[in-house]
Amino acid sequence: MIIVDRNSGISQWLQSFELNETGQVKVDLETLEVASGFDTELVMIHLEEYAQMNELQQLKLSQVGAILIYNPENKIIDHYLDKVIGVISEKTSTALVKNQIVYFEKMLRQSAMLKSQLLTLNHELLNTMSGVESQLLRVKKVYEEKSPKRLEEFKGVSAYSKYAAGEDIGGEFFDIFSFENKIFILMSSSSSYLISSSLLDLFSKLKQKQEISGELEEWFISEMKKQVTHLNENKNKPIDFSLLTCIIDLNTLKVEGHNFGHFQFLSSQFSHQISSCRSFSDSLAQASFEFTISRGERLLFNSPGFLKNWQRIKPGFVIEELISDSRIKPLDVLDEIYFQLRKESQTGFLTFDASSVILEVDENVMVQM
Repeated sequence: MIIVDRNSGISQWLQSFELNETGQVKVDLETLEVASGFDTELVMIHLEEYAQMNELQQLKLSQVGAILIYNPENKIIDHYLDKVIGVISEKTSTALVKNQIVYFEKMLRQSAMLKSQLLTLNHELLNTMSGVESQLLRVKKVYEEKSPKRLEEFKGVSAYSKYAAGEDIGGEFFDIFSFENKIFILMSSSSSYLISSSLLDLFSKLKQKQEISGELEEWFISEMKKQVTHLNENKNKPIDFSLLTCIIDLNTLKVEGHNFGHFQFLSSQFSHQISSCRSFSDSLAQASFEFTISRGERLLFNSPGFLKNWQRIKPGFVIEELISDSRIKPLDVLDEIYFQLRKESQTGFLTFDASSVILEVDENVMVQM
Protein backbone atom coordinates (compact mmCIF):
# COMPACT_ATOMS: atom_id res chain seq x y z
CA MET A 1 0.00 0.00 0.00
CA ILE A 2 1.21 3.51 -0.87
CA ILE A 3 0.62 6.27 1.72
CA VAL A 4 0.58 9.85 0.43
CA ASP A 5 1.04 12.09 3.47
CA ARG A 6 3.47 14.95 4.03
CA ASN A 7 3.47 14.19 7.77
CA SER A 8 3.06 10.87 9.58
CA GLY A 9 -0.62 11.10 10.54
CA ILE A 10 -1.81 8.13 8.47
CA SER A 11 1.15 5.90 9.38
CA GLN A 12 0.70 6.54 13.12
CA TRP A 13 -3.03 5.89 12.88
CA LEU A 14 -2.50 2.60 11.02
CA GLN A 15 0.00 1.24 13.56
CA SER A 16 -2.82 -0.02 15.76
CA PHE A 17 -4.40 -2.05 12.90
CA GLU A 18 -1.77 -4.83 12.84
CA LEU A 19 -1.75 -4.92 9.04
CA ASN A 20 0.93 -7.56 8.80
CA GLU A 21 -0.35 -8.75 5.41
CA THR A 22 0.33 -5.43 3.68
CA GLY A 23 3.56 -3.57 3.07
CA GLN A 24 3.50 0.21 3.31
CA VAL A 25 5.51 2.84 1.42
CA LYS A 26 5.14 6.53 2.35
CA VAL A 27 5.61 9.24 -0.32
CA ASP A 28 4.69 12.90 -0.78
CA LEU A 29 2.90 14.44 -3.78
CA GLU A 30 6.13 15.47 -5.50
CA THR A 31 7.45 11.91 -5.34
CA LEU A 32 4.11 10.52 -6.52
CA GLU A 33 4.21 12.82 -9.53
CA VAL A 34 7.46 11.33 -10.89
CA ALA A 35 7.07 7.76 -9.62
CA SER A 36 6.04 4.81 -11.79
CA GLY A 37 4.73 1.29 -11.22
CA PHE A 38 1.75 2.29 -9.05
CA ASP A 39 -0.90 1.03 -11.50
CA THR A 40 -1.67 -2.03 -9.32
CA GLU A 41 -1.27 -0.35 -5.92
CA LEU A 42 -3.80 0.69 -3.27
CA VAL A 43 -3.12 4.33 -2.34
CA MET A 44 -4.26 5.96 0.91
CA ILE A 45 -3.97 9.74 0.67
CA HIS A 46 -4.47 12.41 3.32
CA LEU A 47 -7.31 14.82 2.50
CA GLU A 48 -4.94 17.80 2.80
CA GLU A 49 -2.71 16.31 0.10
CA TYR A 50 -5.73 15.30 -1.98
CA ALA A 51 -7.11 18.86 -1.93
CA GLN A 52 -3.77 20.42 -2.93
CA MET A 53 -3.06 18.29 -6.01
CA ASN A 54 -2.34 19.97 -9.33
CA GLU A 55 -3.63 18.57 -12.64
CA LEU A 56 -0.54 16.44 -13.30
CA GLN A 57 -0.70 14.92 -9.81
CA GLN A 58 -4.42 14.21 -10.23
CA LEU A 59 -3.69 12.48 -13.53
CA LYS A 60 -0.97 10.40 -11.89
CA LEU A 61 -3.23 9.42 -9.00
CA SER A 62 -6.03 8.43 -11.37
CA GLN A 63 -3.71 5.77 -12.82
CA VAL A 64 -3.25 3.78 -9.59
CA GLY A 65 -5.18 0.62 -8.68
CA ALA A 66 -7.55 2.14 -6.07
CA ILE A 67 -7.71 5.16 -3.71
CA LEU A 68 -8.77 5.56 -0.08
CA ILE A 69 -9.03 9.14 1.25
CA TYR A 70 -8.04 9.69 4.90
CA ASN A 71 -10.32 12.44 6.26
CA PRO A 72 -9.57 12.75 10.00
CA GLU A 73 -11.82 15.78 10.57
CA ASN A 74 -14.72 14.65 8.36
CA LYS A 75 -14.46 17.67 6.08
CA ILE A 76 -16.62 18.04 2.97
CA ILE A 77 -14.98 16.68 -0.19
CA ASP A 78 -16.11 18.49 -3.34
CA HIS A 79 -14.79 16.05 -5.98
CA TYR A 80 -13.75 12.42 -6.30
CA LEU A 81 -11.33 10.91 -8.78
CA ASP A 82 -12.52 7.81 -10.62
CA LYS A 83 -10.37 5.43 -8.57
CA VAL A 84 -11.64 6.61 -5.15
CA ILE A 85 -13.32 3.62 -3.45
CA GLY A 86 -13.89 5.04 0.03
CA VAL A 87 -13.35 7.77 2.62
CA ILE A 88 -12.15 6.81 6.11
CA SER A 89 -11.41 8.63 9.35
CA GLU A 90 -10.44 7.83 12.92
CA LYS A 91 -14.14 7.37 13.65
CA THR A 92 -14.48 4.65 11.01
CA SER A 93 -14.78 1.15 12.43
CA THR A 94 -11.36 -0.44 12.87
CA ALA A 95 -12.65 -3.75 11.52
CA LEU A 96 -14.14 -2.03 8.46
CA VAL A 97 -10.92 -0.16 7.67
CA LYS A 98 -8.85 -3.33 8.06
CA ASN A 99 -11.27 -5.32 5.89
CA GLN A 100 -11.16 -2.68 3.15
CA ILE A 101 -7.39 -2.44 3.09
CA VAL A 102 -6.77 -6.19 3.23
CA TYR A 103 -9.45 -6.96 0.64
CA PHE A 104 -8.32 -4.41 -1.94
CA GLU A 105 -4.64 -5.19 -1.41
CA LYS A 106 -5.36 -8.86 -2.04
CA MET A 107 -7.52 -8.09 -5.08
CA LEU A 108 -4.89 -5.82 -6.62
CA ARG A 109 -2.13 -8.37 -5.98
CA GLN A 110 -4.21 -11.04 -7.71
CA SER A 111 -4.81 -8.66 -10.60
CA ALA A 112 -1.08 -7.98 -10.90
CA MET A 113 -0.35 -11.71 -10.75
CA LEU A 114 -2.95 -12.41 -13.44
CA LYS A 115 -1.46 -9.68 -15.63
CA SER A 116 1.98 -11.22 -15.19
CA GLN A 117 0.62 -14.67 -16.05
CA LEU A 118 -1.11 -13.30 -19.15
CA LEU A 119 2.11 -11.64 -20.30
CA THR A 120 3.98 -14.90 -19.77
CA LEU A 121 1.26 -16.83 -21.59
CA ASN A 122 1.34 -14.34 -24.45
CA HIS A 123 5.12 -14.74 -24.71
CA GLU A 124 4.82 -18.53 -24.72
CA LEU A 125 2.00 -18.37 -27.26
CA LEU A 126 4.07 -16.17 -29.57
CA ASN A 127 6.94 -18.66 -29.32
CA THR A 128 4.56 -21.54 -30.02
CA MET A 129 2.99 -19.76 -33.00
CA SER A 130 6.44 -19.00 -34.34
CA GLY A 131 7.25 -22.71 -34.17
CA VAL A 132 3.92 -23.65 -35.76
CA GLU A 133 4.42 -21.17 -38.60
CA SER A 134 7.91 -22.56 -39.16
CA GLN A 135 6.49 -26.08 -39.41
CA LEU A 136 3.71 -24.90 -41.74
CA LEU A 137 6.28 -23.31 -44.03
CA ARG A 138 8.07 -26.67 -44.15
CA VAL A 139 4.80 -28.40 -45.03
CA LYS A 140 4.14 -25.84 -47.77
CA LYS A 141 7.63 -26.38 -49.13
CA VAL A 142 7.23 -30.16 -49.18
CA TYR A 143 3.85 -29.81 -50.93
CA GLU A 144 5.38 -27.49 -53.50
CA GLU A 145 8.28 -29.87 -54.18
CA LYS A 146 6.01 -32.90 -54.47
CA SER A 147 3.56 -31.24 -56.84
CA PRO A 148 5.22 -28.16 -58.39
CA LYS A 149 3.20 -28.53 -61.58
CA ARG A 150 0.59 -30.93 -62.86
CA LEU A 151 -0.75 -31.98 -66.23
CA GLU A 152 -4.17 -33.57 -66.45
CA GLU A 153 -5.78 -34.53 -69.73
CA PHE A 154 -9.51 -34.78 -70.28
CA LYS A 155 -11.57 -35.26 -73.45
CA GLY A 156 -10.29 -32.48 -75.68
CA VAL A 157 -9.06 -30.29 -72.81
CA SER A 158 -5.73 -30.28 -70.95
CA ALA A 159 -5.25 -28.69 -67.52
CA TYR A 160 -1.86 -27.43 -66.34
CA SER A 161 -1.30 -26.12 -62.82
CA LYS A 162 1.45 -24.78 -60.60
CA TYR A 163 1.79 -23.76 -56.95
CA ALA A 164 4.46 -21.84 -55.01
CA ALA A 165 4.55 -21.49 -51.22
CA GLY A 166 4.52 -18.11 -49.48
CA GLU A 167 5.61 -16.92 -46.03
CA ASP A 168 2.40 -15.07 -45.21
CA ILE A 169 -0.11 -16.51 -42.71
CA GLY A 170 -2.94 -18.48 -44.27
CA GLY A 171 -2.69 -20.19 -47.60
CA GLU A 172 -4.13 -21.19 -50.92
CA PHE A 173 -5.63 -24.42 -52.18
CA PHE A 174 -6.68 -25.57 -55.63
CA ASP A 175 -7.84 -28.82 -57.17
CA ILE A 176 -9.23 -30.16 -60.42
CA PHE A 177 -11.34 -33.28 -60.84
CA SER A 178 -13.68 -34.68 -63.46
CA PHE A 179 -16.73 -36.89 -63.61
CA GLU A 180 -18.27 -38.17 -66.82
CA ASN A 181 -18.28 -35.19 -69.23
CA LYS A 182 -17.54 -32.34 -66.80
CA ILE A 183 -14.51 -30.78 -65.09
CA PHE A 184 -14.68 -29.03 -61.70
CA ILE A 185 -12.03 -26.43 -60.80
CA LEU A 186 -11.65 -25.02 -57.30
CA MET A 187 -9.27 -22.24 -56.23
CA SER A 188 -9.25 -20.61 -52.80
CA SER A 189 -7.26 -18.16 -50.72
CA SER A 190 -7.66 -17.62 -46.98
CA SER A 191 -6.05 -15.75 -44.09
CA SER A 192 -7.23 -18.50 -41.70
CA TYR A 193 -5.94 -22.05 -41.42
CA LEU A 194 -9.27 -23.00 -39.81
CA ILE A 195 -11.15 -21.95 -42.95
CA SER A 196 -8.64 -23.82 -45.12
CA SER A 197 -9.22 -26.94 -43.02
CA SER A 198 -13.01 -26.57 -43.32
CA LEU A 199 -12.71 -26.12 -47.08
CA LEU A 200 -10.60 -29.27 -47.50
CA ASP A 201 -13.10 -31.30 -45.48
CA LEU A 202 -16.09 -29.95 -47.41
CA PHE A 203 -14.38 -30.35 -50.78
CA SER A 204 -13.59 -33.98 -49.94
CA LYS A 205 -17.31 -34.56 -49.31
CA LEU A 206 -18.13 -32.88 -52.63
CA LYS A 207 -15.80 -35.21 -54.55
CA GLN A 208 -17.32 -38.26 -52.87
CA LYS A 209 -20.76 -37.46 -54.32
CA GLN A 210 -19.67 -38.79 -57.74
CA GLU A 211 -21.42 -35.98 -59.55
CA ILE A 212 -20.66 -32.53 -60.95
CA SER A 213 -23.57 -30.12 -61.24
CA GLY A 214 -24.50 -26.51 -60.69
CA GLU A 215 -26.68 -27.53 -57.75
CA LEU A 216 -23.78 -29.23 -55.96
CA GLU A 217 -21.51 -26.27 -56.70
CA GLU A 218 -24.03 -23.91 -55.07
CA TRP A 219 -24.42 -26.31 -52.11
CA PHE A 220 -20.65 -26.25 -51.62
CA ILE A 221 -20.53 -22.43 -51.71
CA SER A 222 -23.48 -22.12 -49.31
CA GLU A 223 -21.83 -24.48 -46.82
CA MET A 224 -18.58 -22.51 -47.00
CA LYS A 225 -20.52 -19.30 -46.37
CA LYS A 226 -21.89 -20.87 -43.17
CA GLN A 227 -18.37 -21.85 -42.06
CA VAL A 228 -16.94 -18.38 -42.69
CA THR A 229 -19.88 -16.67 -40.96
CA HIS A 230 -19.53 -18.94 -37.92
CA LEU A 231 -15.78 -18.32 -37.55
CA ASN A 232 -16.18 -14.57 -38.08
CA GLU A 233 -18.55 -14.38 -35.09
CA ASN A 234 -15.57 -14.81 -32.75
CA LYS A 235 -13.11 -12.66 -34.70
CA ASN A 236 -12.32 -8.98 -34.17
CA LYS A 237 -10.99 -8.82 -37.71
CA PRO A 238 -13.02 -10.57 -40.44
CA ILE A 239 -11.37 -13.51 -42.18
CA ASP A 240 -10.07 -12.72 -45.66
CA PHE A 241 -11.42 -15.51 -47.87
CA SER A 242 -11.66 -15.77 -51.67
CA LEU A 243 -13.19 -18.62 -53.65
CA LEU A 244 -13.43 -19.50 -57.34
CA THR A 245 -15.51 -22.45 -58.55
CA CYS A 246 -15.79 -23.39 -62.19
CA ILE A 247 -17.54 -26.18 -64.15
CA ILE A 248 -16.56 -26.93 -67.76
CA ASP A 249 -18.86 -29.07 -69.91
CA LEU A 250 -16.56 -31.08 -72.22
CA ASN A 251 -19.35 -31.71 -74.73
CA THR A 252 -20.32 -28.07 -75.30
CA LEU A 253 -17.22 -26.24 -73.91
CA LYS A 254 -19.58 -24.15 -71.81
CA VAL A 255 -18.00 -22.64 -68.68
CA GLU A 256 -20.09 -21.73 -65.61
CA GLY A 257 -19.01 -20.74 -62.14
CA HIS A 258 -18.73 -18.23 -59.32
CA ASN A 259 -15.94 -15.82 -58.43
CA PHE A 260 -15.78 -14.46 -54.88
CA GLY A 261 -12.59 -12.45 -54.68
CA HIS A 262 -9.74 -11.10 -56.78
CA PHE A 263 -8.84 -13.92 -59.16
CA GLN A 264 -7.28 -13.05 -62.50
CA PHE A 265 -8.73 -14.62 -65.63
CA LEU A 266 -6.97 -14.36 -69.00
CA SER A 267 -7.94 -15.76 -72.39
CA SER A 268 -5.56 -16.33 -75.30
CA GLN A 269 -8.26 -14.91 -77.56
CA PHE A 270 -8.69 -11.83 -75.33
CA SER A 271 -12.34 -12.73 -74.84
CA HIS A 272 -14.50 -13.48 -71.82
CA GLN A 273 -14.43 -11.34 -68.69
CA ILE A 274 -14.99 -12.42 -65.09
CA SER A 275 -15.70 -9.56 -62.71
CA SER A 276 -14.35 -9.65 -59.17
CA CYS A 277 -16.79 -9.65 -56.26
CA ARG A 278 -16.08 -7.41 -53.31
CA SER A 279 -16.70 -9.99 -50.61
CA PHE A 280 -17.48 -13.63 -49.95
CA SER A 281 -20.73 -12.37 -48.42
CA ASP A 282 -21.97 -11.27 -51.88
CA SER A 283 -24.80 -13.30 -53.40
CA LEU A 284 -24.43 -16.20 -55.82
CA ALA A 285 -26.05 -14.09 -58.54
CA GLN A 286 -23.49 -11.29 -58.07
CA ALA A 287 -20.57 -13.72 -58.29
CA SER A 288 -21.77 -15.90 -61.20
CA PHE A 289 -20.23 -16.03 -64.67
CA GLU A 290 -20.95 -17.99 -67.84
CA PHE A 291 -19.39 -18.20 -71.32
CA THR A 292 -18.27 -20.69 -73.98
CA ILE A 293 -14.66 -21.35 -74.95
CA SER A 294 -13.40 -22.15 -78.44
CA ARG A 295 -11.16 -24.74 -80.09
CA GLY A 296 -7.50 -23.91 -79.53
CA GLU A 297 -8.25 -21.39 -76.80
CA ARG A 298 -6.25 -21.13 -73.59
CA LEU A 299 -7.60 -19.91 -70.26
CA LEU A 300 -5.36 -18.86 -67.38
CA PHE A 301 -6.65 -18.55 -63.80
CA ASN A 302 -4.35 -16.79 -61.30
CA SER A 303 -5.03 -16.72 -57.55
CA PRO A 304 -5.25 -13.61 -55.31
CA GLY A 305 -1.85 -14.52 -53.82
CA PHE A 306 -0.33 -14.71 -57.29
CA LEU A 307 -1.62 -11.22 -58.08
CA LYS A 308 -0.24 -9.78 -54.83
CA ASN A 309 3.20 -11.20 -55.61
CA TRP A 310 3.04 -10.09 -59.24
CA GLN A 311 2.19 -6.50 -58.29
CA ARG A 312 5.28 -6.39 -56.06
CA ILE A 313 7.78 -7.41 -58.75
CA LYS A 314 6.33 -5.50 -61.76
CA PRO A 315 8.09 -7.56 -64.49
CA GLY A 316 8.91 -6.14 -67.89
CA PHE A 317 6.40 -8.22 -69.84
CA VAL A 318 2.69 -8.96 -69.79
CA ILE A 319 1.33 -12.45 -69.18
CA GLU A 320 -1.25 -12.03 -71.96
CA GLU A 321 1.55 -12.14 -74.54
CA LEU A 322 2.77 -15.51 -73.25
CA ILE A 323 -0.65 -17.12 -72.93
CA SER A 324 -1.69 -16.03 -76.43
CA ASP A 325 1.49 -17.29 -78.15
CA SER A 326 0.63 -20.83 -79.29
CA ARG A 327 4.32 -21.55 -79.93
CA ILE A 328 5.00 -21.46 -76.17
CA LYS A 329 3.86 -24.58 -74.33
CA PRO A 330 1.56 -24.04 -71.31
CA LEU A 331 4.08 -25.56 -68.89
CA ASP A 332 6.74 -23.19 -70.23
CA VAL A 333 4.36 -20.28 -69.66
CA LEU A 334 3.93 -21.33 -66.03
CA ASP A 335 7.68 -21.87 -65.59
CA GLU A 336 8.46 -18.40 -66.91
CA ILE A 337 5.95 -16.45 -64.84
CA TYR A 338 6.87 -18.35 -61.65
CA PHE A 339 10.56 -17.79 -62.38
CA GLN A 340 9.79 -14.07 -62.44
CA LEU A 341 8.00 -14.39 -59.09
CA ARG A 342 10.92 -16.20 -57.46
CA LYS A 343 14.00 -14.55 -58.88
CA GLU A 344 14.35 -11.95 -56.11
CA SER A 345 13.40 -14.24 -53.23
CA GLN A 346 16.16 -14.74 -50.66
CA THR A 347 14.45 -17.56 -48.76
CA GLY A 348 12.99 -19.71 -51.52
CA PHE A 349 9.49 -18.64 -50.48
CA LEU A 350 7.26 -16.04 -52.06
CA THR A 351 5.63 -13.40 -49.88
CA PHE A 352 2.20 -14.98 -50.46
CA ASP A 353 1.08 -18.41 -51.63
CA ALA A 354 0.49 -18.41 -55.38
CA SER A 355 -1.34 -20.83 -57.67
CA SER A 356 -2.24 -20.87 -61.36
CA VAL A 357 -4.27 -23.10 -63.67
CA ILE A 358 -4.13 -23.13 -67.48
CA LEU A 359 -6.82 -24.83 -69.54
CA GLU A 360 -6.00 -25.56 -73.18
CA VAL A 361 -8.67 -26.70 -75.64
CA ASP A 362 -7.55 -29.06 -78.40
CA GLU A 363 -7.72 -27.63 -81.94
CA ASN A 364 -9.64 -30.66 -83.21
CA VAL A 365 -12.00 -31.31 -80.31
CA MET A 366 -15.52 -32.43 -81.21
CA VAL A 367 -18.08 -29.95 -79.89
CA GLN A 368 -21.77 -30.68 -79.41
CA MET A 369 -23.85 -27.94 -80.99
